[in-house]
Amino acid sequence: MSLLLFIVAKFNHLSLPHFWDEAWVYAPAVQEMILHGPSLAPSSIPVELSRGHPLLFHFLAALWGKLFGSSLLSLHAFSLMISCIFILSAYYVSSKLYNQKLGVVVVFYLILQSIFFAQSSMLLPEILLAFFSLFAVFGIAQKNWTLYFVFAGLAILTKESGIVICAGGLLHMLAMHILKREKFLIKRMLLLLSPLLVFGIFILANKASHGWFLYPEHTDLLKLDPLSSLKSLKPIFVDHFIDQARFWILLSLVGITIYALKFTKQRLLLDSNQILLLSFSCSLILFSSLNFYTGRYMLPMYVPLILSFFAFANAYLTPKIFSCLSILLLCISGLSINDRRPIRDTNLSYLDFIPLQQEVVSYIESQADQKPIITCGFLTKNALRNKHAGYRNTTNVFSEFTANYEKNSILIYSNIETKDSNSIQVKKEFRPVLDLKKGVSWFKVYQNF
Repeated sequence: MSLLLFIVAKFNHLSLPHFWDEAWVYAPAVQEMILHGPSLAPSSIPVELSRGHPLLFHFLAALWGKLFGSSLLSLHAFSLMISCIFILSAYYVSSKLYNQKLGVVVVFYLILQSIFFAQSSMLLPEILLAFFSLFAVFGIAQKNWTLYFVFAGLAILTKESGIVICAGGLLHMLAMHILKREKFLIKRMLLLLSPLLVFGIFILANKASHGWFLYPEHTDLLKLDPLSSLKSLKPIFVDHFIDQARFWILLSLVGITIYALKFTKQRLLLDSNQILLLSFSCSLILFSSLNFYTGRYMLPMYVPLILSFFAFANAYLTPKIFSCLSILLLCISGLSINDRRPIRDTNLSYLDFIPLQQEVVSYIESQADQKPIITCGFLTKNALRNKHAGYRNTTNVFSEFTANYEKNSILIYSNIETKDSNSIQVKKEFRPVLDLKKGVSWFKVYQNF
């Protein structure tokens, strides 16, 4: 029933144009692969579209596009299908590692996370990566090394960050050696490292196709300075442990700890599964602190963290208190899911931004005969120039984009690039033609003809 309600709630989002990264890189890349045929080869699409990433997500989306069409509705339905499979997987893994009660709680809490609800219909690879990562971690927990190798390999073929699964497994092994006195077995370490063979094949294929192992623009963004990496931990912590009402989880964790120590007189111990789930999450956080960071990259750790928290709560609270706490946290998440600040692809702000950008693009198309010179931000420029973004209604070509205020100029401002609308200053020959606002999003358009 929860899955059906989720699909119904997302249905109206499927026909929306693409937003942010899906608009300028993923959707064009998938459309290119639909045109020329699904392939995993690094050279199958231009590198400016693949960005040097593994292409399993693109391959599957292109295969879907070949079968069901390449419309906005079809491609977003592909992403929604993956999200539904991930929800069912979260229930299955939670139930197998613990019990069905935890499976239900984890699923409801996941669905009510604004970051997941927003991403669930976007043409982006992180939820597919989260699905593969979850089953790879489950494979470690069950000591099913075939399951682990297959799903960790699929995760790596989805995105390079899939290698953190191996790191998480090694960290878990080390933690179990220290905390539980388990033997540090060389055979198990080699099994945990085995998916790196897939990574090796991927980077060798990149080298053969492009002359480099990893995309230079990405490796240039690596933060090898420890101080820079530490600074990166702050936005990760704020985005995923404080924002979108998740600070209530931290407060609950403190409360449960105090309750357990004072009233149950039990020693606070984590079981092997919790240590594994936290080891994977910590590995992803560390990996992200060393690389270029954006919020959606952390989606693979959500189910592990949610499950480890509720498993901890279930172990130390009475059934009645656990039920009350779970319902309270679910209500808080439900009430905060519509918080659309700031404009990102990790919350529902795109539901405000996209209709306004559609209106702006429609207006610019109506001025095409004037051959305007357009000054605007990156997202609006892409919406005007890239037909695959889903905003264009005509075939008019807009090629003049400049920051100079020349004759027949149109100036486009939005609060993606300009935080304060009151700071906008234009020359007196420019007149306002559009002043749009919806929710937290706004656009202002000026022209001098």
